[in-house]
Amino acid sequence: MNKYLNIVVAILFASILFYSCGSDDESTEPSFSCSDGIQNGDETGIDCGGECLECQETYIENFNLPDEETSVRSIKTLSENIFLFGTNFQTGISYLAVSDKKANLIWENTLDLNDDNIVLLDAVEASNGDFILVGLKGAFNSSSLLIVRVDSAGELLWRKALFQGEGARGFQIVKALDGGYIILFNISFSDKKIIKIDENGDLLWEKEYPENSFSTIIPNNEGYLLGGFLNATSENKAQLTKINLEGVE
Repeated sequence: MNKYLNIVVAILFASILFYSCGSDDESTEPSFSCSDGIQNGDETGIDCGGECLECQETYIENFNLPDEETSVRSIKTLSENIFLFGTNFQTGISYLAVSDKKANLIWENTLDLNDDNIVLLDAVEASNGDFILVGLKGAFNSSSLLIVRVDSAGELLWRKALFQGEGARGFQIVKALDGGYIILFNISFSDKKIIKIDENGDLLWEKEYPENSFSTIIPNNEGYLLGGFLNATSENKAQLTKINLEGVE
């Protein structure tokens, strides 16, 4: 009997000891969470700072835009700054600017191309710090593909209009893997085309993809990936197509 009594007492003692240790451990845990959507504990923001991940600062700055009719887009520069560009829909005057990551203005400029039917839709930075922008010039149904090059301070170097009067709209430009630039654009909202230009904006080649509605192009392993939809199917299925350096599937 004494033997069994000693075993029971030992088990009870071990259970009490385990419970006490567990209570001590729980008391050392923080009384707040880094994912509860509340700023608590030693957090310096909502679920960030202190023992949580570092807070990411957000900077907002109002630049000297022409007016509320200006549509502004932006890309990251090679030096990790921000290049902003936009066009006033009524006057055709474009606004260009570069700021750092904290929205401190480095420079700004206006670009008057003497045409009130201009929209800039995408840009890419050249290796020397110039910017090449693409968009459209003219009324939508008879627009031309517009290509503009400015220097590192936003001063116009040259402008060119290709496929004039065909309803061309350039909406993406990327650096070509073998030099120059690749531009993805459409003709009258339907046929998609890809062209390659050199540093002077001269046309090197063009390819047409009438059965596809590509919306993006990505340089990838000695060629390019085209993403979009296949127009030839009634289901309008998503499609990913790879082309080589010459635009051939």
